[in-house]
Amino acid sequence: MRSYILSISCIAAFFALNCRDESRGDAQHAFARVGTISRAALALAAVDRARSALLIHQGTNSADSTLEHFFALLSDPARKRPVRILHYGDSILWSDLMTARIRTRLTNIFGNGGRGLIPPALEAADNQLSGIAQRQWGNWQVSFLQTMAGYRQEVGITLRRVETPGMASVTEYDLAGDSGVERVLLLTEPGSGSYSLYGRTQSGEAWSNCKVPCTNAFIRHSAPSPLVRLRLVADPGTVLYGISLEQNNGGIVYSPVMRRGICSHDFPDIAPERFRAQLAAFAPDLVVFQFGKNEAGWDKYTLDKHMSGIHWMASNLKAACPAATLLLFGPGPRINTWASPPRVFPSVGEMNTAQRELALAGKAVWFDSYTALGKEEGFMAMAWQGLVMPDYVHLTYQGGDILGDIFADALLEEYGRWKLEKMSQ
Repeated sequence: MRSYILSISCIAAFFALNCRDESRGDAQHAFARVGTISRAALALAAVDRARSALLIHQGTNSADSTLEHFFALLSDPARKRPVRILHYGDSILWSDLMTARIRTRLTNIFGNGGRGLIPPALEAADNQLSGIAQRQWGNWQVSFLQTMAGYRQEVGITLRRVETPGMASVTEYDLAGDSGVERVLLLTEPGSGSYSLYGRTQSGEAWSNCKVPCTNAFIRHSAPSPLVRLRLVADPGTVLYGISLEQNNGGIVYSPVMRRGICSHDFPDIAPERFRAQLAAFAPDLVVFQFGKNEAGWDKYTLDKHMSGIHWMASNLKAACPAATLLLFGPGPRINTWASPPRVFPSVGEMNTAQRELALAGKAVWFDSYTALGKEEGFMAMAWQGLVMPDYVHLTYQGGDILGDIFADALLEEYGRWKLEKMSQ
């Protein structure tokens, strides 16, 4: 069993951070409840359970798995392209939290297919993903999906639109700590401008593709040898939506797309035509959709609004990539610290029930992160261990690693069971 030790000084600081404001004294009730849990049982309960039970991927009236196509791709020895996973989430995925762990676990087994889809430029430094050092200068202007906007938003599958008004702008990608780049996909606004790519291999060999006009919505480039450094120079007026960095053969491409503060119901505001076209160009095999914690604390929450984003993603994914699978990563506990006593928002259970019903109907896969994190009592225990942030919403890096491991274990356990069944047939 994995265990974590939190020093007495860290516990004191944690208490001080949560209880320094007397107007929020309800937080003290939360710790009182934690105090009723045996100190010897503070390790996460779900760690010792069969994790595959957390994953529903088979309809009630069907013997077929909704992960069949995804698993078949993973096991295909003749496959000459990466298996692509696109993971959408809000600030639960900040700074590659949890997704870095999942990516490492999967690429260690199936191979590293490349860093995958990333925004051409970042609006914040902590949006940077693991395995890549990204630097930028010039006049990059990043627009991103807004929450509760209520109007059509012209963003792409990175949930962003990146422009270079007035002057050329540069982003440099250093992948020396990850896999090299042999294939580059640019998602562009046709007719908006032009860009140049300059690359360098580990041995110092140079490669370039200069003054490429944005004539198509997506443009592909191939390098003769893996590049460990790539520079993108966008001319004034160029509009880009994303760049994908991949290897030529095999492996896993795991691409998290994080946007702070948004909810599932914000997705129907996205212009669907561009989103679908970019999905088809990137061609994900599995799309993970992880939303619900923001909605849980929202005073205007309704289940219909939450489900509207899921249905929007499902319909657009089916239109763009009919063989791809949608995996709903159910929301974990979110504690209402204003309640007396503090407790999980009831909407968390409601959203998970609705997502589970979709999975049982064979329309998606569902991962039960609420149970994975020990439900309400286990989540409070994690907070005592320093695995949950003081807001009782977000996980720390260590907490994210735990959840990432549980998710990866569940997926790999099911893949192993599927593989054994195929071999027995």
